[in-house]
Amino acid sequence: MSYTNRSKSQLLEEIQRLNTELAAVNLMTEKRTTSLYISEERFSLAMRGANDGLWDWNLETDEVYYSPRWKSMLGYGENELANDLNTWASLVHPDDKDMVLEKVQDYLEGRAGSFEVEMRMRYKDGHEVFVLSRAFLVTLSLMASQFASLEHMSI
Repeated sequence: MSYTNRSKSQLLEEIQRLNTELAAVNLMTEKRTTSLYISEERFSLAMRGANDGLWDWNLETDEVYYSPRWKSMLGYGENELANDLNTWASLVHPDDKDMVLEKVQDYLEGRAGSFEVEMRMRYKDGHEVFVLSRAFLVTLSLMASQFASLEHMSI
């Protein structure tokens, strides 16, 4: 039956049914949003408690997220460093860079089962600090993207 042949009461029933479905979808979305918010808060508390810095590297675009704690471990404020791979490259000690990049490649290409490396990085005032960096690879199938999620801890 086409919409033009429907009676007013049939159309009102259809509108009511669609409104009910929409309300159910909205409720589900709210629940998922709340659940995501709670999960993000737990993660944030865990990261603050661990006192580690976190960074995520999108391997497709080379975009990088550095957490405020990651930046502060090197003496920087939240908005003082660019969110790209060049930031990391400019801060890692030149004598450690090739070794670290080799370990990264080994991990990304499957020649190493895990990634964990100690390296020196340059603090804002110029002195060196030692950090332990660990990573795991995450593939987001919906986006067909790969991310390396890394954490730094002072040693």
